Amino acid sequence: MRQSPGTAQEPRTTIRVTHHCETRYASSDNLPPKNGYMTDLSERGARLWVRERHPPGERVTVDFPLLGEQDALTATGIVRWSDAQLHRWYWYQEGLEWLPLEGTAHQRLHRSLSRSSGAPAPAVDVARARLDLGAPPVRRLPLRIGLIGGLLVWILWILWSLWASSLSRRHAMLQATLQERSATIQRLERESTRLREELGRARTRLELTSEEVAGLTQQAHLLEGKAQQLNQDVARFQQSYTQLQQERNALVGQVRDLTRERAALLRRVVSEDRLRLAVREAIARRKAARPARAIPLREISQ
Repeated sequence: MRQSPGTAQEPRTTIRVTHHCETRYASSDNLPPKNGYMTDLSERGARLWVRERHPPGERVTVDFPLLGEQDALTATGIVRWSDAQLHRWYWYQEGLEWLPLEGTAHQRLHRSLSRSSGAPAPAVDVARARLDLGAPPVRRLPLRIGLIGGLLVWILWILWSLWASSLSRRHAMLQATLQERSATIQRLERESTRLREELGRARTRLELTSEEVAGLTQQAHLLEGKAQQLNQDVARFQQSYTQLQQERNALVGQVRDLTRERAALLRRVVSEDRLRLAVREAIARRKAARPARAIPLREISQ
């Protein structure tokens, strides 16, 4: 692997090949993977062209295809050198030193490097890589457009999700409001039904009360007529009582007069008896003056 001036060369026991391919890389700070290029590859490390500069000592994980392999290889390396200046308008180049690879990954890398070292590097790939690194990345424009479109789709999806969530919340709120409104309407309908029933019962009671009041009014009229008749009877009774009192007084006067007349008659009778007694006594004295002779008792009493 060719390094920048002042760095040590790799041991010649290490297979190093020109390997032009697209890669996906991510730094150790868990940033999302980005697209890059690889131009040199060996068992010790690789040369990368990246969009941002990584300081020496930073770990970078690279995903790149291998010659003769269907599956890409994922390896992690430490940045040993990196250019501080932007190369060819768009790219930084840096050198990676692989961390110890697993046995299977190391065997795959060794087989791919062995195949690549026995076959000449394709001129078309080198020219295409130079074109890609030395000029604006025309062939990556569709990818960028796709990424931008994907980002826009993702943003639109987020906006749509937010809108759908807001719409769902509004729908839930509206549903709750409608349910509450339906419950309120049902409660009001039940209240209205109850009030109508109570109003009907009150109307029935009012009709019964009106009938009772009418009956009581009629009875009051009858009682009033009877009271008037009773007053008339009382007036007639008072008039009759007055007449009877007058008649009684007249009878009492008559009885008093009769009593006086009776007393007078009694006095008269007593006077007659005294007169008769005096006459008898006079007769008796006259007879006593005559010569005594037997006189029948009946004659004396006469």
